Amino acid sequence: NPRSGLAQTLLDAALNSPLWTYVLVPQARASIVKTAEENGIPWMTAKEWLRDRVDGPWNKGSTENNKYDKLQYPSYYTKSFH
Repeated sequence: NPRSGLAQTLLDAALNSPLWTYVLVPQARASIVKTAEENGIPWMTAKEWLRDRVDGPWNKGSTENNKYDKLQYPSYYTKSFH
């Protein structure tokens, strides 16, 4: 069952606000990248390497026969927070 109550309503409002999308998400992403790079993980290099892979399942055309396309995901996995 989904959570309810005032705290959940406030959290839902915050996660659906432009503040979340345009301020907090980019800051969180930058913090994750910075932490990874500081710990010896070449995040940006890996990101570029993945982007350059034309045969990856994230590219158009390669997901046509993807076995995961037919899965039904719970609604909480399809919200923008995840």
